[in-house]
Amino acid sequence: MILALVPAHARILAVGVEGDGGYSAGCSDTGNQIERGLLRGGSDLTAVAYLAAPLSLRAEGATLMRADGKLLPFVDGSFDVVISNAVVEHIGGPGEARRFLAESQRVARTLVIHTTPNRWFPIETHTRLPLLHWLPRRLHPKLFGQNSNYRWGHGDWLFSGRELVALSPGGRLIGGWPRWWPMSLVAAWPSPPTRASPADPASVAIGGGAGAGAPPGHRAPAEARVQPSSDSATGEGSGADR
Repeated sequence: MILALVPAHARILAVGVEGDGGYSAGCSDTGNQIERGLLRGGSDLTAVAYLAAPLSLRAEGATLMRADGKLLPFVDGSFDVVISNAVVEHIGGPGEARRFLAESQRVARTLVIHTTPNRWFPIETHTRLPLLHWLPRRLHPKLFGQNSNYRWGHGDWLFSGRELVALSPGGRLIGGWPRWWPMSLVAAWPSPPTRASPADPASVAIGGGAGAGAPPGHRAPAEARVQPSSDSATGEGSGADR
């Protein structure tokens, strides 16, 4: 689905890519499958990791960097599309997630796509435990703190579909898997109006297909640093999420 939204040969930033060893706490390695698919499709991919950079992506043609996703070292509108796969739930809750998303929107010219596990899927995807994540969030660190699959941190926060798209105006769910009760949510936001004309198809037609992109934008030098802009099958919450 994400690959279908990205124009061929687009300039793409992937924020929060996984190191080659996967989650250090034992979760299964996703292998940066989305990023690899973009490279195979001919995209110009820059991959940002917070900790260990995945050298295997460099071997496949990606540019690798280490940086904080809330303070990206690029000028405004440096990339056509910014993607982030299953990162926003580890940022520290809604406030930090809004900063993270705002920074993605700042450096994107046309489109931002973020994915995250669905809080209302019955199996919690990090710990692989059923139903406990439906209990109030304040209990999660205690419930999952000693889990053998994943060590839950106080910065971990699962989002429903409604909460995810509400992080920034203009967001909407564009899919999930499996479709009938999504384990993972995919949401997209247009770039801010100051960087995308209403006449630009990519700014008004999220999900318009692989040909909806604008020409590649200018990528800033790596040394440039710009401050960031200050329940059910649909993944919607029930309100009992405190």
